[in-house]
Amino acid sequence: MEKKIVHKLAKLISSQVFESNMTSQQQRINAVKIHLEQRLDSPLDIAQLASLACVSHFHFCRLFHAYVGESIYAYRKRLLLERSLNHLRFSQLTLIDIASQSGYQNQASFNKAFKQQFEQTPLQIRNQAWLKPEQHSVKANKLLARAARQIEVIELAPQSVLSKREQGPYLQAAPKAWRQLFSACNDMGLDTQQSTMIGISYDDPSVTHPEQVRFDACLSLPIEPTSPEALPSTSQLAELGIQQLTLAGGLFAKLRHHGGYANIPSSYQVVLRDWLPQSNYQLRDANCLEIYHNKTADGVPEKTLITDLLLPIQ
Repeated sequence: MEKKIVHKLAKLISSQVFESNMTSQQQRINAVKIHLEQRLDSPLDIAQLASLACVSHFHFCRLFHAYVGESIYAYRKRLLLERSLNHLRFSQLTLIDIASQSGYQNQASFNKAFKQQFEQTPLQIRNQAWLKPEQHSVKANKLLARAARQIEVIELAPQSVLSKREQGPYLQAAPKAWRQLFSACNDMGLDTQQSTMIGISYDDPSVTHPEQVRFDACLSLPIEPTSPEALPSTSQLAELGIQQLTLAGGLFAKLRHHGGYANIPSSYQVVLRDWLPQSNYQLRDANCLEIYHNKTADGVPEKTLITDLLLPIQ
């Protein structure tokens, strides 16, 4: 009887240790992904990335593929190609410049890789005239004109944040990321009442596979500790899967969105298709930010939700 109990306990402990190791390794791989995304234009340094993942460089590439589902090289290539699609849609950069910024030495190689990824050539995307304002009904035009008048150009300073990454369809990943971030802050004894809630949606779901879409839930620092010893250490953050990041500042076009989060893409279109082409600005390579004025959407009427959409411009 005692042997059976000991065996069950040993099996339970072994299972818990395995799950803990899996979680820790996934968090380290997430740190590698964030590091890579912030240095997308730099050559891959496998030794440095392996060090971040706390594994030998001999095993890093195989481990990254096992957790992410694509190689480190394919991951970087995909992100560069997805960025190039946005350049084609929303910038005035030449095809040659876009190819070069995407890591290709000539236009032919870029065209081939781009068509394999998106089943269209770069020129076909450019000729779809994404930059031209859409034709709307008279009523819709009035609504768009009113929305466009509400767009402000603001300048933000760099902002330190605590961040939690989740991956998957936005309407599933975002709530999960926020729950985990607030739970982690609560576990560390941090008072988040005065923190700004900032969301970063990295990918266009119409371009990126839904399961590969990335979302970061961020809370601005400083976050007040409930006691002096409650300040989070790097190791505490890592154990909870939390990153401390600095969001880049600069110029942003700000539009206030009223209503449910599922309708946010429509508000982005007002800026991208109806305001940007008629402004003197262009998009710059930085992340769009979403500032949420409601601490929670649970039990809140959709029409009362307020979100500031910030698009980086120059």
